[in-house]
Amino acid sequence: MRIVSAPNVVPSELIAVVYALIEEVNARIEVAYAQNIGTNARNEAVSAPNKKVHALNRAASARIKVANARNGFSSAPNGKIHALNKAASARIKVANARNGSSSARNVEVSTLNKVVYARFAILQSYQLSDKALIQFK
Repeated sequence: MRIVSAPNVVPSELIAVVYALIEEVNARIEVAYAQNIGTNARNEAVSAPNKKVHALNRAASARIKVANARNGFSSAPNGKIHALNKAASARIKVANARNGSSSARNVEVSTLNKVVYARFAILQSYQLSDKALIQFK
């Protein structure tokens, strides 16, 4: 607010008006300050449980970090075991491949055995028929 000299106002009265305005502004500031104190109190009331939850979260986080550290130490042997398992798996795959080829050979031998057995059965039938002929004569 800009005050321009007024011809009908005595300077001391002007000062009194200014002081009155200042008092009004100060009163408004005090009201706003009181309202802020109330708002701050409500905010503190709300944030207190949040602070408790935050503290609990930090404690849980610390426990998780300890558990992770413990697991980190045990993960080295797990890595070694994993490598050994992979090596064993590779050996098993090689053995399975070998067994697959030998099983093919086994099927081939089995087929040949069946052929030989069939021929043997035929020969036996001839021998039986020869014996029968000999006995018949």
